[in-house]
Amino acid sequence: MDNNFKEKFPVFLKNNGFRLLLLAFVALIITRKDLDFRVNLSSPTRQKPQVEQPMPQQSAPKTEQSRISEKKSDDQEAEEQKSSLLPGTTKGEYVDMTQIGTYLKSKMTKAGKKAINSYIKRFSKVAIAEQEKYGVPASITLGQALLNSSAGTTALSQKGNNHFGMVCQDWTGESKVYPDGNCYRHYKNAWRSFRDHSQFITNGKFEELTQLAADDYERWAIELERINFKAPNDYAETLVHIIEEYDLTRFD
Repeated sequence: MDNNFKEKFPVFLKNNGFRLLLLAFVALIITRKDLDFRVNLSSPTRQKPQVEQPMPQQSAPKTEQSRISEKKSDDQEAEEQKSSLLPGTTKGEYVDMTQIGTYLKSKMTKAGKKAINSYIKRFSKVAIAEQEKYGVPASITLGQALLNSSAGTTALSQKGNNHFGMVCQDWTGESKVYPDGNCYRHYKNAWRSFRDHSQFITNGKFEELTQLAADDYERWAIELERINFKAPNDYAETLVHIIEEYDLTRFD
């Protein structure tokens, strides 16, 4: 090593030692920060902790009882849109009970004018006799018989002489179950059907009708509908129309 350098180095170190130490310290700090920065860059990004989502609640499986209850509700709703079966209808034939009068009249009309006029001529005297004995207007009796028996063309009126659709309730005589699933009274002749109708309509729940005037067929029709049916419909309106169309008041 050069002797000149050996002589001058201790002097340089003595004069600049503090500066060299300070520079070394600054270099160490800078080197450490750079190292930390690099370490941070190489580390994976910290993710936010995920909150565990609650599992969606599944509805409990339907029990057999709940399925039966739902089915009953559906059936009940369907039944509200239908009506009860009517006398002489085919099993499974449902009728809108709010239009029962229209339905009965349409079946009667199919019998034809000739059959209707023949029916009126045949039973007008019977209706007059029933009015004289029981006070039921002949026009009401004939009008109901025409509607319920379709002018004597229904199976019930032809096979069982039942012209008013009288059911078997409180009946001890001959009877028969028809395709609509109901049991109807059978009579030996048509006259017995008219007499049974007069007795039925002047007793029990219909007894109040006897307080009405015999010539007020409109009121009779309205009260018959009110007492006989659970809900308003067009029966009274149709019955009045039949009475007026065929001038049945001439027999009152």
